Amino acid sequence: YLGATATVAAGMLITAVPVVFHLASQSIAIALCVLISVILTYVRSASVPVALIIAYLFQNLFVAMVSPAIVDNEQLNTIRAYNFLMTATVWLVITAGYWIDRGSLDRRVRVATDVTTGVLVLIGLYFVLGVLSHAESAVTYLRNIAAPFLLFQICLITAYRSPIEFIKPLVIVAALATGYGFLELFAQEQLLRLVNGDVYVSLRVRQEYESGVWLRQLQETGYVMRSYLD
Repeated sequence: YLGATATVAAGMLITAVPVVFHLASQSIAIALCVLISVILTYVRSASVPVALIIAYLFQNLFVAMVSPAIVDNEQLNTIRAYNFLMTATVWLVITAGYWIDRGSLDRRVRVATDVTTGVLVLIGLYFVLGVLSHAESAVTYLRNIAAPFLLFQICLITAYRSPIEFIKPLVIVAALATGYGFLELFAQEQLLRLVNGDVYVSLRVRQEYESGVWLRQLQETGYVMRSYLD
């Protein structure tokens, strides 16, 4: 499990670096995220799927750790977008290689990639229309809808080109996630304070409060949000 542990540690590092540097400079954080993603794809493409899984599972943990330094909702939303930036960067590199060498790939891989590319084109058109009415919501929907298709193409092409060691790294990731879940179950308040999760959740609650979510819930159900523990 030594190699799998190194893969998971590298995924954690790649996930954490842009989040931490975002506090110093968003431009530097974006550049680092893109650079690290490109290097990972070229140097260790077989580790890309695991690294992306880690980014989507654990990025909020790193955001929570630095949340006391987050000043407003805009910064909170921006700092949480690096896993998608990483996904998009890796996807661009991998699919560029696909289109250059498309003819040598198995027909089933070509069909699956071409069909999902068509879906991504439709999503892109929907995004353009959405930007004209509400840019922020359009970006959010683009990230949520496009990400599964980008991840599908990344995993498909990567798995076709080289063997992927999924089992051992995912066992480690599952153990970490399960351990965290039990800690939160039995010592929620203490764990949240330890990782600044209380600050992070309070920021999210404030964001929803300011957008009117809790007021609508109060009017519809009578339920009152007292704190992040609710």
